[in-house]
Amino acid sequence: MIFRDMRDPRISEVISITSVDVSADLGYAKVFVSVLGDETAKKNTVATLQAASGFLRKSLSGRVLLRNTPQLRFLLDESIEVGARVLDLIQEVTSDHISNYGT
Repeated sequence: MIFRDMRDPRISEVISITSVDVSADLGYAKVFVSVLGDETAKKNTVATLQAASGFLRKSLSGRVLLRNTPQLRFLLDESIEVGARVLDLIQEVTSDHISNYGT
């Protein structure tokens, strides 16, 4: 829906929905998104998604059979970037260890 229905140039081309937490009464949904880009792209993408949450909720209501369609709240998820940074650090430490002590 985000790419097909919105077609908004302010949304980063590389965006992933990483998880969705829905409240017990199905009234609210926190949508966690990962955005590839600089801080400005990330903030603009999340702000644009949040501004379009009503439109997206209406689109969702026509596609999902629920008694009530939850209100959507979009949040930035940086766990993928943090994980990639941790892997880089592990690789760096491993490379240093091998070069200092041999194989």
